[in-house]
Amino acid sequence: MGHQNRKLTMLEREILFDQTESLMARGEQRTTNIAKELNISFDSAKKYMRVVHKRWNKSAQNDPFKVRSEIIEKLKELEKEAWKTYANCTNDSAKVGCFNTILSIVEKRIYLSGLNEIFREK
Repeated sequence: MGHQNRKLTMLEREILFDQTESLMARGEQRTTNIAKELNISFDSAKKYMRVVHKRWNKSAQNDPFKVRSEIIEKLKELEKEAWKTYANCTNDSAKVGCFNTILSIVEKRIYLSGLNEIFREK
């Protein structure tokens, strides 16, 4: 792996934390995939993922509204990417899969924004 043979600087480690967080925010939860994507060992990827989870938990405890806003923004980014993928699909099955992903993202955004409470039937 690319970073295994030498000790990383603080800046290099922080960059890897940020890259790990970015992958996790896009939905990647498999340690093996993150290790491969970042060209690091499985153990390093696992450690970085653990740190990201701790940061997210601490952030959520300190300012849950900020965390919710950040999640909504990340979901918007995912939705844009899903629409791009949908536009480039060449078969109906792939389009249905993309559309289901988009629908799921929209439902999560509605829930996090609280709109589901406004429109709930009484």
